[in-house]
Amino acid sequence: MALATISVFFLTYVAARAGLATASQANQDLFTVLGARRARRLARLELPAALPTIASGARLSLGAAMIGAVLGEWFGAPHGLGLIVIGAMQNFQIPLLWCAVLLIAAASIVVYAAATVLEAAVYKAFGE
Repeated sequence: MALATISVFFLTYVAARAGLATASQANQDLFTVLGARRARRLARLELPAALPTIASGARLSLGAAMIGAVLGEWFGAPHGLGLIVIGAMQNFQIPLLWCAVLLIAAASIVVYAAATVLEAAVYKAFGE
């Protein structure tokens, strides 16, 4: 769990930091002149401008989460696909090994495709 969390956190953090910096300086100045506080500027200007970048970071971090989850299962989970992979490798059960690996790859592809669709929708709604 910690391996998946660490990999997801850093990818999402970097994407969020980069996205929050994308709001134009002219719009930030306008919000300042109109007397908007920091929370309102964040909610109304910076967060909508950052959503496409955050969605892109989330798309990338989902693949890292799958890898982190499988690696985490290798090192001490009582059950899961990572444990099946390790058991199949140790017992030379090649068909079971390939089935588990292909299932992990298929799940990763499905999650990545769903995140790509979500990213496209967010970019269409909030992108430039």
